[in-house]
Amino acid sequence: MDDDGVIRLRRVISKLARQFAVSDRWHASAPNQTWPNRFFVHTGTAAGHVNNSPPRFPYDIPSIFNRLMPLFFQVSSIVGE
Repeated sequence: MDDDGVIRLRRVISKLARQFAVSDRWHASAPNQTWPNRFFVHTGTAAGHVNNSPPRFPYDIPSIFNRLMPLFFQVSSIVGE
């Protein structure tokens, strides 16, 4: 790419950065809205949901807590003996 092409590309990227939200750090499990990210954090999946509507309560995706509960009871019965 010649110098003119680089300058034009730089101008386009600068214009896009000024016109749109740009983020270099994403603190979410997936680039979705709030509830699908919460589903993902607690269940390991968003079950295909990508936005907050329509509401999906109660959700029936097994959470990590549901999956660990049998292990908790197994360990506590061993420790309690």
